[in-house]
Amino acid sequence: MIRRVFITGANSGLGFELAKQYIKRGDDVALFDIRFSQQSKHALRTLSDDSQYIEFFAVDMADTQTLAVQVNNAVVAIGEPEVAIYCPRTKNIESLAKHSDTNNHCSLQANIIRTLNFSAVIRQYLTMNSHLALITSHAPMTPFEYVQDQRIADDVILNFAKTQRQELKPDGIKVSVIYAPETPYLSECDQHNCAHTNTKIINKVSRYLTQDRRVTRLMRGLDKQKFMVILGFQSRLSYSLSRYLPSWMMTPVMKRIIKHSNKNNMLRSPNEHTR
Repeated sequence: MIRRVFITGANSGLGFELAKQYIKRGDDVALFDIRFSQQSKHALRTLSDDSQYIEFFAVDMADTQTLAVQVNNAVVAIGEPEVAIYCPRTKNIESLAKHSDTNNHCSLQANIIRTLNFSAVIRQYLTMNSHLALITSHAPMTPFEYVQDQRIADDVILNFAKTQRQELKPDGIKVSVIYAPETPYLSECDQHNCAHTNTKIINKVSRYLTQDRRVTRLMRGLDKQKFMVILGFQSRLSYSLSRYLPSWMMTPVMKRIIKHSNKNNMLRSPNEHTR
């Protein structure tokens, strides 16, 4: 059955991979991002057939007025969404290497604002049996000194999702909140070239969750319309601990998780990392 799917952050990263999966299924998609490269557009269009609608809308989720106009344009183009996914834009390796306390804090705030904006605009177009999914920026996979800020941001998104779920439940609309590591899976070469220690730490913790496996598990959670989806055992563990342990205790705990991760990585063959 063909569905109408709206996806944000679709120019690259996780949003792009989700768009590929829905297009391969034969669904009509409306894709949103600040900008789209010709390469991304071409790659997605080559996956579709002549009967599919693949529409691109350039917009910053922080700009509420423009967002409202573009979402309305998308509804006119392909119809009201049956699945609406808010996916933050994925930072590239260079931006991760330049990460700072101030940038991280601003990024978390900006993600919250964009999440609230998208939800407020899209909910008026959601109907019976439709599904709203909110993906956080990099929930459990955060450097030690950012745990407190990230935990606050996670709580804001989670509480907002709970409120939306209760408000939309009478209309038969499902709501999900998904915790997916923002940091891309880095190759050994990328890890060597990236000087920022925190980026390497994040990658080590989330090492087992390659892009393909992350998207596969994410699609499974979306199809089941679960309220909360946390990808990867170590992600679930570190997220759960961060909610109950103070920040000063999280550093040694996370170091133990990373140490265990490194030990397991040494036992695995190189081919297993890429499966």
